Amino acid sequence: IDAREAERLGLVNYAVPAAELDAKVDELAGKIAALSPAVLRLGRDAFYSMSDMEFERALDYLQSMLTINLGSEDAIEGVRAFLEKREPVWKGK
Repeated sequence: IDAREAERLGLVNYAVPAAELDAKVDELAGKIAALSPAVLRLGRDAFYSMSDMEFERALDYLQSMLTINLGSEDAIEGVRAFLEKREPVWKGK
């Protein structure tokens, strides 16, 4: 299948012409860089930890990680910033 079909099927998030690739990468990197480093770290660690778990255990683990994440200072700041219509100020906690 080609890239557009892979995008249509949901196998990839984006299919862009080669000439637009650098701009798309810059856009996505900017979005990631604007996120909380602490929340990204928790998500990355959870992803790798769950890769060897059985499905039910992985779900339980994910639920506990989400609870930890939602209680973090950065998660609270993210909600506040959204409600106040401003950019968040991440503390990395």
